[in-house]
Amino acid sequence: MASSTLGWDTGRAITNVVAIVVLGPAVLTVLRRAHRRGAFGAAVEFVA
Repeated sequence: MASSTLGWDTGRAITNVVAIVVLGPAVLTVLRRAHRRGAFGAAVEFVA
């Protein structure tokens, strides 16, 4: 069933696909770098 928002939804879907294809590799690079450089296994120490 097509409604009056079909054109709007299709435009948003196309924009989302384009944004993911264009920005996706850069975002993944940043996340991988943060994962490598982050101290996720560091022990927490509280100093009084």
